[in-house]
Amino acid sequence: MSLALSPDDLTRAVHENLAHLGLDVLDVVNLRVRAGGPPGDESLEAPFTALADLRQQGLIRHLGLSNVSTAQLAEARSIAPVVTVQNLYNPAAPFDGPVVLPPMYGASTPWSRPP
Repeated sequence: MSLALSPDDLTRAVHENLAHLGLDVLDVVNLRVRAGGPPGDESLEAPFTALADLRQQGLIRHLGLSNVSTAQLAEARSIAPVVTVQNLYNPAAPFDGPVVLPPMYGASTPWSRPP
């Protein structure tokens, strides 16, 4: 699966979602960094800044992350507030990566798949 991570792709996707849903603003948009498995270490500066700009324009209310490391969470939080972190968590099939806990005011929305 190909994920939209370029600023242009993300901007286009937000505008397409707004049009498709008939909305003026999206309540929350998660930057999905990987299709599955443990988080990586790639920089989120360009894609998360693009989403932060759309938030500043009033097209997105809140930003979240999916499949990120603690370093990526810290990087994103230096750009804009993060209200949710959605990472893989399955006690029956753990991986060696950290389970990222969001800031006190955020929400953890773990997802799972069969082992």
